[in-house]
Amino acid sequence: MRKLSLLFCTLFVLQFGGKAQTASDSIKTVINGMFTAMAANDSLGVLQVFTPTGQLETIVQRPAGAEARKQEITAFASSVQRAEKGSLREEIEWETVDIRGNLATVTTPYKFYYKGKFLHGGVNHFVLVRTANGWKIQYIIDTRIKG
Repeated sequence: MRKLSLLFCTLFVLQFGGKAQTASDSIKTVINGMFTAMAANDSLGVLQVFTPTGQLETIVQRPAGAEARKQEITAFASSVQRAEKGSLREEIEWETVDIRGNLATVTTPYKFYYKGKFLHGGVNHFVLVRTANGWKIQYIIDTRIKG
């Protein structure tokens, strides 16, 4: 009986790798996937991390005050594809990952580099939805503070 228990434990560990991926890990994989796709000029990879109705906005400072400027996801993906190979790099820090059922919000301070030169920094705020195909980005809004 003891050998049988040991066998089942061993099979369980081999089957599931000893550690299941958490929802937080899955969310981080999706967000990191977007930045990996950007660095590789992979527009399809960028599109795949978003829901079909995903939205992207950035806060811009105007003389009359800050406003949100919307960018279509397809236009963003096209700009990623058109960028010079290896010119886009964004470094993020994981500040918060808050999961409430099928909704997650994530805050990541960031630094964006273009052709190796620091261009701007700020904070990204992501909203993700757990779909039938896993976590997908529904919304990103970010600040852009020049270096």
